[in-house]
Amino acid sequence: QLKLRLSTPGLFVANVRTGGFTLEVINKDSDNMVMTGVRIHVGSYSMDKCPQYFEVFGRTIYTNSSQGPRFYDICLTREESIQAEKKFNIFIAQSSDTNHVTVIDDVKVYGKTKEEFQWPDDVDASLLASATTAGALITTTAAAASANGYLHSFRQTNDEKELATLCLPDRLLVYSMQVLISSLSLHHNLDEQNRAKLNSDIVQYTSHMFHMSLPSQIQRSSRQLLKEFFSFISSSDFDYYEHIDRLQLTFLSQCFSSENYLELFNDTDTYEYLLLSLLSITRHRPHNINRFLNITSAQSVDVISKSASMEIFIPYLVNIFFHLLNQRPSNPLLESVDNSSIDVKQIKKLLHILVDIYHSLALNEPQICMNLVVDSYIRLLTYHDYQINFTIKNALNRCMQPKIQRLISKLSTASDLNQQEAVAEKHFHALPL
Repeated sequence: QLKLRLSTPGLFVANVRTGGFTLEVINKDSDNMVMTGVRIHVGSYSMDKCPQYFEVFGRTIYTNSSQGPRFYDICLTREESIQAEKKFNIFIAQSSDTNHVTVIDDVKVYGKTKEEFQWPDDVDASLLASATTAGALITTTAAAASANGYLHSFRQTNDEKELATLCLPDRLLVYSMQVLISSLSLHHNLDEQNRAKLNSDIVQYTSHMFHMSLPSQIQRSSRQLLKEFFSFISSSDFDYYEHIDRLQLTFLSQCFSSENYLELFNDTDTYEYLLLSLLSITRHRPHNINRFLNITSAQSVDVISKSASMEIFIPYLVNIFFHLLNQRPSNPLLESVDNSSIDVKQIKKLLHILVDIYHSLALNEPQICMNLVVDSYIRLLTYHDYQINFTIKNALNRCMQPKIQRLISKLSTASDLNQQEAVAEKHFHALPL
């Protein structure tokens, strides 16, 4: 079933365990074929669920989520192909998703015949021995990671190569938050007053980091500290996501309440981060948009109604997008070096995210948001750039098409599939239409 999902377009494999997982590739025709490379496709399902890196024969291949869905070709050297005569392992690292979900869309293995590869008649025994040792080492590492998930995530998040790029105060801040995470289990030794003060300090100071321009390592550590804190005081992650949504939407309300809100989102990266944050909320907790989004009018400081807040919020997202488009120079050769404009790939990516946000809002609050979303779609469809029109049509077609799900419990042989289809056709008249 794993092989079928990795080779079928539209299907994927998801892992919910922390610390990543190991994918074992077996060569069933080792007498005639040699494995020479592998191609891994990630990002089609969700960009935030892409693994951070792959590891093959000790080599680490880092992924870049900002480039969108793409293939990663991993070629094997001649020695590695000889070592992988029968099998080899691919370690898939954990994604940066807050729910620890890692998704792989497609894996293809490439090979040659032994004649084309010019397989040696006498294979060095040391190569095969090193392959066995490497496989045992990866298996041992995976077992140790499952037994001690915290240490493995610590090595992933605070890799020495990443920390080496930080200045000394930033590194001290990251290590301090890791110490706080480890000390959460000692809170029961404090009295009630000191425990309440420590809890409020953790939430207050860590929450301030979400709206500051800090390195990604500090942002990840602060999120991890908050999540561990809320999981310690509560049995579920509900309080953590409620707190995160409140922080983000409150800050967004303050930005949209100002008259110069366009200057606050003057670059593509900031706007993309805004859309990705809103996409995560609208997909999983769309009711929090109406709960925590309180935009005040620019003329008065009074908080307006929920429907009036949505009347400001939904068009403002398109206004910022048009503002970024208008910053493009008429001649692409005259583009500024210090302030790069939005390109075609970013336009497609941002429009697909924007349509997903609008679609979720319209389904959650149709009475308030439906007309506003339709007006925003019309503005995008009637824009004078044909690339915008074509991209928004594709995004709308993707959202509007029905989601067809096939639930097959057993996938052993082709005859089993034929029997299941026959049974489904026999009982089709009993299904409600």
